[in-house]
Amino acid sequence: MSIKRDILIRVQLSFLAVIVVSTAIIAKVVYIQFVEEDKWQKIAKENALDYKVTKAIRGDIYAENDALLATSVPSFKLSFDPMIAADSVYKNGIAVLCDSLSKHFKDKTSEEYYRKINDARLAKRRYLVLTNRPINYYEQQRLAKWPIFNQGQRRGGVLFEKISKRTYPFGDLAERLIGRIDEKGSGIVGLEKSFNDTLAGINGEALYQKIAGGDWKPIQTNSRIRPIDGYDIYSSIDVNMQEMASNALENRVITTDADFGCVVIMDVKTGYVKAMANLSRTKEDSTFSERYNYAIGDYGSIDPGSTFKLASALALFQHTDVKLNDTVETGNRRFRYADAVMTDDGPGGRLTVQQAFEYSSNIGVSKLMNKYFNQTDPQRNLLIDYFEKLWLAKPLNFQIVGEAQPIIKRPTDPTWSGVTIPWLSIGYECKVSPLQILTLYNGIANNGKLMKPQIVKEIRKADRRIKQYVPIILNEQMCSPEALRKAQTILRGVVQRGTARSINSRAYQIAGKTGTSQKVVNRGGRKRYVKQYKTSFVGYFPADNPKYSCIVVIDNPRRGKRSGGGIAAPVFRKIADQLHARDVEMRQMSSSGSFTMADVSNFPRKHIGHKKDLNVIAKELNVVTVDSSGTMDWVRPFRRKLAVQWKKHRLSSKGVPNVIGMTLRDALYVLENRKMKVSFAGRGRVKSQSVMPGASIPSDGKILLILKK
Repeated sequence: MSIKRDILIRVQLSFLAVIVVSTAIIAKVVYIQFVEEDKWQKIAKENALDYKVTKAIRGDIYAENDALLATSVPSFKLSFDPMIAADSVYKNGIAVLCDSLSKHFKDKTSEEYYRKINDARLAKRRYLVLTNRPINYYEQQRLAKWPIFNQGQRRGGVLFEKISKRTYPFGDLAERLIGRIDEKGSGIVGLEKSFNDTLAGINGEALYQKIAGGDWKPIQTNSRIRPIDGYDIYSSIDVNMQEMASNALENRVITTDADFGCVVIMDVKTGYVKAMANLSRTKEDSTFSERYNYAIGDYGSIDPGSTFKLASALALFQHTDVKLNDTVETGNRRFRYADAVMTDDGPGGRLTVQQAFEYSSNIGVSKLMNKYFNQTDPQRNLLIDYFEKLWLAKPLNFQIVGEAQPIIKRPTDPTWSGVTIPWLSIGYECKVSPLQILTLYNGIANNGKLMKPQIVKEIRKADRRIKQYVPIILNEQMCSPEALRKAQTILRGVVQRGTARSINSRAYQIAGKTGTSQKVVNRGGRKRYVKQYKTSFVGYFPADNPKYSCIVVIDNPRRGKRSGGGIAAPVFRKIADQLHARDVEMRQMSSSGSFTMADVSNFPRKHIGHKKDLNVIAKELNVVTVDSSGTMDWVRPFRRKLAVQWKKHRLSSKGVPNVIGMTLRDALYVLENRKMKVSFAGRGRVKSQSVMPGASIPSDGKILLILKK
């Protein structure tokens, strides 16, 4: 009995002990939860640890010749842990450090910096942001040598937290093409979006500690996952061509009071896009900016108009025995197809096939196409199948997102009717982008070899090539040699005698085609033509040995002759003239193949530039130069009868230099070397500067430049 009683007593004591301990635990939890809540919340905040994303540095976007179009500029946030430095290091260095901070940032006095840092040390704060202004790499290297900071993060407490800002060195030039990123760092349009995964890289992780005030302080540990920076994109864009195209387009959409416009320039042999400019009217103030890519998107693709007639001509020459001197009756410039009447701006009467295309006769072209391709279903399908081979009925799969889905009806389409082929043959009742039309003309310039348009040539990591986009052939021979010869003949004739004769050049030959399509609007459930037009011109040059092809589209011009020849073709001619003038190979060979001396009257005068750069330009243009500038680097060119003379331009050794007459690039180089902060307005060359040349550099170093073309 004594043994049983002993066991029972022990069990009862154990049970009592469990009750006592459990009660104590519950009491402690209640006490911590309700009595000591503020104390433990404060401790949790001070000691909270978490892994946070560390952003990878986004890759750069380059144009040809390694011109930088987009880059992420690294900078640093300067913060400090005032508790880390030993007392001896802190006492010996704090005064000099505060004095250095005050002189460098000029936002607080030395005493204010001392109070800020010392108060934080006394309050045992572990994280202090010293300035809200980001510092660049060179500043970071300099600050790292200051007292206390020179002990590093572990012994001195200095924190250089890396951040980056996306910048675009050429401003709004090719803005829609290059694209932009959102607040999260992801591409939203253009190349930034299309190659976002390539540019973005892979983010890493780092351990952060949450401190008082809600800030997070990075902790130096070995558990950090380092980010992998993005790759660089090398495009085929030529910055000079892009600027030419943008300037010529902007001038035209303004003077004609148009709704939008686009220009694309392509290298004939490779299909690489050298320039792509898009400008649209803003609703706010009727200015023009890059907001939509009309060259590839839906809005620029509807009813391309008479530029599509080249596809009709190729179908005729490829699949029939039609000759250029055959004739077609166009009558009094009105012709009825079923319940629709087609009108014509051509001369009327009987025209040869060549004249029908050169004068862009709607009736002449549509009657020819209706005769040969609107009889039986096999012939209809033959035509549409051929348009597919010309890459007009399917996407090009261009490297930039946003490409429109082309629409060319088939006989099985429920909307197909007796007027479909006549209207399709002249560029109506279809949707084909300007880039697709340009690709077609580029194939004619390339002797029948249809090239895929591309705008990205390489992806690189530093000097290592990751991927290369070589020229791609879409169709090795888009038509027979005879059809090609006929097509090239009519395209030259359009410029020599036809609707684009106003842009015919004696210096070199241009081949191309005008386009003018009337717009259709839906009113009361019925589609009606209105007096609004899309004007265009597409072609290539020099016609005898093509190097570049180009398309210009101007939508709804309200001033000037509303035709492709009167509105869009002059833009093409202006761009072609500039490219011809700067290209030695095109310019040096006349029709006999002999060398041609450049006209010095074409050389820009009174525009300040670096002598070395101007000598290169003069050599390229084959212009004779006379140097009277001595050893001066910066010169002003003056035209003489047979040569261009360099005259010295003094920048002043002290104070603000004179940059009037310089390009923005040269002005930035000169002023930023004087440690000045430059802002600018306008485009072109510097016309005025806010601080007079020779004056003392302002204390804030700021200067405003006004640019004008």
